[in-house]
Amino acid sequence: MAKILLAESAGFCFGVERAIALAYETASHQNGHSHRIATLGPLIHNPEVVSSLEEREIYSMENLEQAASRKVDTLIFRSHGVTAEAEKKAKELGLKTVDATCPYVLTSQRYAVSAAKRGQWVVIVGNPSHPEILGIVSRAALYTDKIRVIACLEEVEQIPSGLDAAILAQTTFPPALYDQIVETLGKKSSSIKVYHTICSATEERQRDSAKLAELSDCVIVIGGKNSANTAKLVDICKKIQSHTYTIETASELCSEWFLGSEKIGVTAGASTPRSTIEEVIARVKDAIGMPVEMEIVTGVEVCKQH
Repeated sequence: MAKILLAESAGFCFGVERAIALAYETASHQNGHSHRIATLGPLIHNPEVVSSLEEREIYSMENLEQAASRKVDTLIFRSHGVTAEAEKKAKELGLKTVDATCPYVLTSQRYAVSAAKRGQWVVIVGNPSHPEILGIVSRAALYTDKIRVIACLEEVEQIPSGLDAAILAQTTFPPALYDQIVETLGKKSSSIKVYHTICSATEERQRDSAKLAELSDCVIVIGGKNSANTAKLVDICKKIQSHTYTIETASELCSEWFLGSEKIGVTAGASTPRSTIEEVIARVKDAIGMPVEMEIVTGVEVCKQH
């Protein structure tokens, strides 16, 4: 009998659920006004969710200059956060704002600002072009120009020795790599304040996905193609199981992927709705064409699903 192994932590995280709930609540209070609510950039990195928001007339803007032409009066700050400059401009435009920034991201912003006010260097580990990092940098930059963003272990060499520094990470950064970077930076400076800003759900999802890849003959990773946390899951799984495939929706599945596979692993990024995961599992079952047993996988154990 074939098995489908599902990572227990697959799908929406707390921050994403909160952002979507705030967006839906905001839409419900618009009293019939259309095209008045917008997000600055997609609320989350998932095209299906963005489409569902558009059905409720919540549209994504590329920049605040579009607010006037679209007659926007309410701006939702997306889960990744926005820059300090964008927040200031929104107020200047007289927009009502709804802050759907993930609380974990808000905590990172506060840590960066606190370190900047103390006069420390602020070292941020993550993708320098990711909106979360841009938001954190912009807030620290209000108080200091002593900011460095590094994305990998090799870039620690760019940090001068002996700095009085605070270090924090993008909430979706791989925990093991962050630990390595912290250790290496610690050897260059005895005065370092380390903030553990990686979301616990991210750690669980990455740990579960690694275990899933160990147990599976092939792995399906579901998530937006522009989702950073999904990309990290793909990377983790591919290093363990070369037959790893990434999709956004069930329609992208290929039955050839499952040929000769007895155990098919399924995991998903933090911006993937449960409905999408369930649709993918249903399609996999249809493609296999035989009885399938479901099991739930965590980083430490496997449990049969009843």
